Amino acid sequence: MAPLMRAPAALLALLALTACTGAPHATGAPLPGETRVATSAILANDVASSIMFFDALQDTTCDSRRVVDTRIVAEDEVYMFREGRLVQGKWSEVWTLDRCGKTARHRLDFEADGRGGTTFGISVV
Repeated sequence: MAPLMRAPAALLALLALTACTGAPHATGAPLPGETRVATSAILANDVASSIMFFDALQDTTCDSRRVVDTRIVAEDEVYMFREGRLVQGKWSEVWTLDRCGKTARHRLDFEADGRGGTTFGISVV
C-alpha cells in the first residue's frame, strides 16, 4: 500500500473503532432531553457516535463521556414528510455531555437530504 493511502486507512479504522466503543447512553435507553434524532435509531446512533468522537478530539485526556441533555435551539417551520420519512426541514440542537465530570456543549445542525436521510454538522458551543 502506498504511504499516502495508509493515513486514510488508519483514520477509517480509528473512526470504526470509536463508533463501536463507549456507549454515549445506555443501550436501548432513550437520549435525554428533546432531541429529534431519537425517532430514528440509526440516526441517533450515528449522531451519538459522531459527537463522542468529535468531543474526544476536543479533550484527549478524558476517556469517560456521556450525553446528559439535548435541546432544540432552532428549527424551520416547514417540514415535509414522504412515506413517514423527513425529506425537507432544518433544525439545530445543543447536546450537553458530561466529560469526566465537566460540562461540554456542542451544537448540531441538521438538514433533511431530500431522500429521507439527514445530514448534520457539529461545532463547539
